[in-house]
Amino acid sequence: MNKLALAVIKDILTKYPKGSAGNLLPDHYEEYSDWCEVGEYYKNFVTPKGEGTFGYSAEEILAVALADLGLGVKRRINVSDWEDTVRNLWPEAKKGTVSRRARRLWHRIGKDASKIWRAGKTAGIYRVNFGSRWDDNAGHVYAWGASSEDAKIVAETMCSHAFCGLKASSSKLWTLEEAPALIRLNNAASRRAEKSIKETKAELIKLAATLESLEARKGVIGGFSALQMCALLDDESLLAE
Repeated sequence: MNKLALAVIKDILTKYPKGSAGNLLPDHYEEYSDWCEVGEYYKNFVTPKGEGTFGYSAEEILAVALADLGLGVKRRINVSDWEDTVRNLWPEAKKGTVSRRARRLWHRIGKDASKIWRAGKTAGIYRVNFGSRWDDNAGHVYAWGASSEDAKIVAETMCSHAFCGLKASSSKLWTLEEAPALIRLNNAASRRAEKSIKETKAELIKLAATLESLEARKGVIGGFSALQMCALLDDESLLAE
């Protein structure tokens, strides 16, 4: 589990987050009242005075949204992703508590992280998909890029032939980790391809055996018909005599 991301989540859930430097105090915040769409009532919110995201940079909140917390949630891009994260982090929490914590996380850092992620302008490792789910040769690779478009161009230039010439259909930021993560992710994709190769070979062996059986059946049935015809003709000749 990413302990740094977990620490940020716990800090953001407090009434007055201390920020990454740990130096923010209640005096650095101000309260305001606004309409809560989920609960459909006016609610008091806390926001930092001036600019800032509760003491965290844009890169830091995006890193939290993309962090692997070992909870089965790959990315926290929507409100439901934060709800799943809170539910998994605090399985004993009641439904109302889960909802409140998820909304606070979404309101304070989730929305901004989602906008940054969807813009695709951040340097990092992107998952580049080739073709669509309806294409037999569809698949994906992981490529580092200064932006979504940059990663897409690099992957398409270097890897499109591996997908029978399919074009790169989409590119989504996967992680902000360094080069070792790129190797790990592509090795995992390579292992999945190797598994598919073994499964396909096994299927081909079965198909070859089936084909051989069908060819033998064809020959036997054809020969059987010829033998039957010969036997019938011999019987007719004997009768004629």
